[in-house]
Amino acid sequence: MKNIAKQRNNHLIQKIPKTLSLKGAFTLMLCAILFTSFFSYIVFSNPDLSYTTILQDGSMVTEADYVFSVESSTYYSRHGRSGAVLSSTNFSYLMEYSIDALPTTSTQSGGLLYITSGVYEVTHTINLDRTNVNIEGADRDNTKLSLADNADCSMFSIKPASLKNFISIRKLTLWGNKANQGAESSGVDVSGNVGDLNFEDLYIDNFYTQGIYLLPIVRIWNVWITDNLIEGCDGSGIYIFPHSAWTDFIHIKGNYLHGNQIGLRIAGNYSRCITVQGNHIKRNLNAGVLLEGARYVNIVGGNHICDNSEDTAYTYDGIYLGAYLGSVECHYITINDNTIANEGLTGYQRYGIAIQDTSDTLEIIGNQIVNNNNGSVYINAGAGTSSEIHYNIGLRTEYFGTSTISASTSVIQDHYLAGTPISVVVTPQSDINCTFWVTSCNSENFTINIALSQTVTFFWEALYRPT
Repeated sequence: MKNIAKQRNNHLIQKIPKTLSLKGAFTLMLCAILFTSFFSYIVFSNPDLSYTTILQDGSMVTEADYVFSVESSTYYSRHGRSGAVLSSTNFSYLMEYSIDALPTTSTQSGGLLYITSGVYEVTHTINLDRTNVNIEGADRDNTKLSLADNADCSMFSIKPASLKNFISIRKLTLWGNKANQGAESSGVDVSGNVGDLNFEDLYIDNFYTQGIYLLPIVRIWNVWITDNLIEGCDGSGIYIFPHSAWTDFIHIKGNYLHGNQIGLRIAGNYSRCITVQGNHIKRNLNAGVLLEGARYVNIVGGNHICDNSEDTAYTYDGIYLGAYLGSVECHYITINDNTIANEGLTGYQRYGIAIQDTSDTLEIIGNQIVNNNNGSVYINAGAGTSSEIHYNIGLRTEYFGTSTISASTSVIQDHYLAGTPISVVVTPQSDINCTFWVTSCNSENFTINIALSQTVTFFWEALYRPT
C-alpha cells in the first residue's frame, strides 16, 4: 500500500514544471500526501476503525457516496468518488462515521450509502440525523442487518434535534433477534420534527417491539411506507402514535404485515390524512388494524385484512375502532373497498369491524366482510349514530322490492337483510282509499297491513343498522 502512495507522489513530482520553486514543489507533494490520507482524522479517534490507503483511481461519480461490504468479520466502507477505504470490525461505528462524513453545506447535503450483499451485525443504534441520507441495500433477500445479542436498542433511529427531511431506507433485511434482547427495540424508530421519509422494500422481522414506529414530538409528515414485509414483531408491524403532536400525510401501501402482535396500530387523535391501501394484513396475533382515538384515516382500495386474532381465536377483530385512554374516540374514518374475512379453514377474527365506545362519523362502504366468527360489523350502543354503512358484501344493510296483497288485508315479506330492520317504508302503487301500516318486523321478515281487503301492490324499502 505504501508503495502505491509513493508511486503516486513521485508521479506528481515528475510533472512539476522546472520553473517551479522548491517551496512550490514541496507544497504540491504535501497536498498529495494529504489526499491519500483522506479520512484518517476520523479513524484515529476510534480504535474500532482502521485506515486503508487508496486502492484504485477514478472519480466514480455515478456510484454511491459510500459503499459498504463485509469479508469474514471485517466491514469496509469505500468512498465512492475518491476510492478511500475504511475498515472496522464494528459495522455500527463504520456506518455512523460515514454518515458524519457526508457533506452538510448549503449547496450539497447528505448522500447515498450503499450496502452490498452480506450479513452485517448492528451493535448499537444507527442514528440518521441529517437531511438527505439514503440507506440502500443490494436487495432485501441478500443484504441483512442483524441486531447483536443484548444490543437492547432500535436498529435505525431518526430523532434529529432540529428539522430534517428526505431520509430513506430501502432494500434491506432488518432482523431484530428478539429472543436475545432485554429492552424495547424497533426496526426503525422515528420521532421529532421530520418529513419526506421513505421506507421501501424492507424485510423487517423478529423485533422486540415495533417494526416501524412513528412518534411525533413536533410533527412527522409525508412518510411513505411501501412494499415491505414486516412480521414476527412482539409489538406492532407499524405503530403510529400521534398522541400529542401531528402526523400528516402518511402513506402505507403494498405492505405485508404478518404474525405480529398487531398488524397496524394508530393511537391518538393528532393524525391527519393517513392512507392505508393495498396491504395484506394477515394472521397477526391480536387485531389486524387497531385504531384508538384516530382521526382522518382512510383504509381504502384493496386491503386484505384476514385471519387475525390468531393468538386467541374469536377474541380480536379484523379492524377495531375504540377510544384512546378511554375518552378520545375515533372519528372521520373511511373503510371502503377492502376484504375483511376469515379465509382459512378455521376462522379466527371475531368481527370483521368492531366499533366500540362512541366512535362515530365513519364511512364503511363497498367492502367484502365475510366469514367472521361473530358477525361482519359490531356497533356498540351510542357509537356510529352519524355513520354511513352501506353496500358491503356479507352485510346487507339495505334492500327493496315489491309485495302484493291479494284480496286480503296483509302480506308477509322477507327483507333479506343482515338483521332486524330499523326502518321499513312502504308505498302503494295505486289508490287504496284506506290506511296501511307495517308490523311484526324481525330478523327475517315484516308484515304489510291494510284496513280494507283488496288487491294492491306496495313498493317497500328496508334499512338495517348493525349493533
